[in-house]
Amino acid sequence: MNTCDLDKIKQILPDISEDCLAVNGVSKKPILKRTVKATEAIKPVTGGKLPLAIKMPYIGACLSVNHYKYGHYTRPEVKRWMNDLGWAVIQYNIDWAKTKLPLHVTCSGTFKDNRYPDLSNLSKVIMDGIKKVTHIDDKYYRWHDGTVTIGGYPELIIEIREEIAHQTKDRSARTIC
Repeated sequence: MNTCDLDKIKQILPDISEDCLAVNGVSKKPILKRTVKATEAIKPVTGGKLPLAIKMPYIGACLSVNHYKYGHYTRPEVKRWMNDLGWAVIQYNIDWAKTKLPLHVTCSGTFKDNRYPDLSNLSKVIMDGIKKVTHIDDKYYRWHDGTVTIGGYPELIIEIREEIAHQTKDRSARTIC
């Protein structure tokens, strides 16, 4: 394994040891041997109800819609990240059949410097990870970009909420020109 690649991974995941890494025989790029177990709930949810918020590590540009696939195949590190997100969602025992659709997904992030991703480009991977465990088609999701914080450990905070009640507008006051 290239030491430059190892250093890059250690910047993204500072607590990872060298024995947790392997080299993909085809692409000669480092991959994780184990699933990243950095998910945690940041807002306690009682009774299996929404909203919920999950903190996930940001593992780099491979999560972007522009980089998460090799042709038709999803990168292995992205699959593991999506599985971790799914397990973090499933631990709440939410009855997804009784939720009000569409689901609103908001992603906020903390990044080391000003070279952070467009949060909208992460939507495909995040929504597909949620879709695997909820079995709700991602056409019933609404994406919202959250806040970006510079400085600190790179991580994403993913919030899932039910349909937001809309205020009715008084259309009688509208003028036609």
